[in-house]
Amino acid sequence: MIVSKKFPSQDIKNKLRNFDKDPKSKNIVWPDITIHTKTNRYFSNVSESSFSVLSVNGDGLANITLNNKELKICKDTFLILSPFQKFDYIIDHDSPVEVLNFHLGIQSYQDAIAALSFSQEKLLNNARDPSYDYDIIGNIHFKPESFGRLLNNYDQLEDELYILNVVHYSLSLNAEGNKLINNIPGTRNSTKKELFKRMALAKDLIYSQYNHPEMNLDYLSREVYMSKFHFLRVFRQTFGKTPYQMIRDVRINKIFQMVLKKEFDIANIAMMTGVSEPNTVYSLYKEALARQNNAPIFSN
Repeated sequence: MIVSKKFPSQDIKNKLRNFDKDPKSKNIVWPDITIHTKTNRYFSNVSESSFSVLSVNGDGLANITLNNKELKICKDTFLILSPFQKFDYIIDHDSPVEVLNFHLGIQSYQDAIAALSFSQEKLLNNARDPSYDYDIIGNIHFKPESFGRLLNNYDQLEDELYILNVVHYSLSLNAEGNKLINNIPGTRNSTKKELFKRMALAKDLIYSQYNHPEMNLDYLSREVYMSKFHFLRVFRQTFGKTPYQMIRDVRINKIFQMVLKKEFDIANIAMMTGVSEPNTVYSLYKEALARQNNAPIFSN
C-alpha cells in the first residue's frame, strides 16, 4: 500500500480507473493508497472513485459534492464511497485541515470482501464468482474514537491487516444498515432498499448541513423527493427518531464541543450551529451535560 503525504495531481486523478482493459489507454488503475496530509486550500474532481474512506483529523471540514448534493465531513464523521462514484472534493479553511483518505484498488477491495464474507469452503475451493457484486453502501457515518485510531494506524500494521480492518469495519456498518432497512414495514424488498437509500441521504444532509437554519422537514423531504408526511413516517420507522430529533442531537453535540473549546462567543456558536436564538445555546448545552453519562448523542 502506498502512503502519500500529498494529494495526487488533477492530471493523475483524471486518469484513475478501477479497471483498465485497454493497453493503449493512458488510464491508471487505482492503487491501494492512504493520503495523510494537511492543506487549507484544495480542489479536485474525481471522475471515477475507488472504494474510499474520506476523513478529517482535528478542526476544519472537507466538502464533497456527490450526486449533486453538498456534503461535509468533520472530525466526528467520515464518508464511505463505493467504487465508480464521481465527486468533487474541496478544502477551504483559514488554517490547515488534516485529512486522511483511504483508497482501495478494486482487486484488493473484492478480495478483502470475499475473505470476510464467503464461507471457508468457498474460499478453499477458489470458487469466487467473478460476477459477485457486493458493494458497501456509501454514506456519512459517525466516527468513533476506535475507528479514528484504526484509520490512523496505517504505519503501525502490515498493509494487508490494515486493509482488512478498514473493510471489516465498513462491512459492519453495512450490516447495521441492513437491519435499519428491515425497520421499514410492509413493502417489497426493492422498495425498502430505495426508501432506505433516501433516508440515508437525509441523514447525510443532516450530518453535513446541521448549521443551516433552514434545515427542517420541508427541506429534507424536498431533497429526497418525497412528500413531507411520507418522509417523516419512513424516517422515524428507519432511525427510531424524527428528523428534528436527529438535527437537534447533532447540534447539541457541536455546541458542547464549541463551549468546551472556549474559542467562540455564544452568538457565534448559535450562528455556526444553525440555532436561531443565542439563548437557545444555553439550554442545548445544559441538555448536552445531562446526556454525558447516557448514550452517545451521535449514532449511525
